[in-house]
Amino acid sequence: MARQDKLKARLVGLGAVACLFGCQPAVEDPVRAASRFAAAARYGQGVSLWPYLSADTRATLEREAERASNQIGERRNIAPSEMLQIVDVPTFDPRRIPELRSRSDAEAEVVFFGMTGEEYPVNMFFEEGHWRVRLALERSTREEARP
Repeated sequence: MARQDKLKARLVGLGAVACLFGCQPAVEDPVRAASRFAAAARYGQGVSLWPYLSADTRATLEREAERASNQIGERRNIAPSEMLQIVDVPTFDPRRIPELRSRSDAEAEVVFFGMTGEEYPVNMFFEEGHWRVRLALERSTREEARP
């Protein structure tokens, strides 16, 4: 009886170890994450891009949305995702796969190609276990003047 209990305990232990190592979610590569971002951008709604944005980009958009809400007398609260103007999203060449130009543990550059060969680089940053996009946003000059 004791031998069967030890065997059961070992099997349960092995199962737990296998689950810990085998059940971990795979980290998405930067090309796939950038492709998901580009697909969301084609729909033209800022809220669909939010999960793909870096913490720095989200923080900037949150500050700017608060500032914009204050400027209109708080008649309406502007959502941070509304601060994204999604216009003129290029059509990428479906025959060309996005290219990983550079990559480190924390940063990557993915390049998409337009129909006539134009290159569209996307800067990716690894944070919170995911590859995210950091948009080059101009920060408000008023932000620096705040106490």
